[in-house]
Amino acid sequence: MKSLIVLSTLSSLAMLTSPASAQVGAGEQDDGRGPPPAMIAQMQAREADDMALLLNLRPQQRPALTAFLQSMAPPPRPMQDPHAPEGPRPAPPTDGFAQHLDRMTQDAARHSADETRRITAARTFYDALDPAQRSAFEALMRLRHGPGPRGPMHGGDGPPPPMGGMPRRP
Repeated sequence: MKSLIVLSTLSSLAMLTSPASAQVGAGEQDDGRGPPPAMIAQMQAREADDMALLLNLRPQQRPALTAFLQSMAPPPRPMQDPHAPEGPRPAPPTDGFAQHLDRMTQDAARHSADETRRITAARTFYDALDPAQRSAFEALMRLRHGPGPRGPMHGGDGPPPPMGGMPRRP
């Protein structure tokens, strides 16, 4: 029974990347970069329901799950007209290297704040789980993210992958 539930969850996650799921619904504009926002919202709601079911969440745990999933979602993409002609690219900044370093520092601070927000949401959700739910959640995360890197350069066993994905010479 659990394998059936896990299989249905995995098939729901696979729909995120299937070409059939990228069809545009009535009245929605396709910008050529994936499923429309309404479909994304529907898939995210289904993912939350599936996780709540698999983890056997209590109603008071659901807000922490919602906050966790929202923190892990990519930021909304700006709406663009896919038929608009591509305009000239903006010129690179003409200011000095010191200003470039200032922009890099600001970007790094923003990324750090985003990561801190994600970690806090994940920790809050994880802390709200009982031991059985934590085990199930960890298993779900392993399924979601795959087995991890392979090869000695990544701390795993086995030979490193060949350069450029080409087979080794005999």
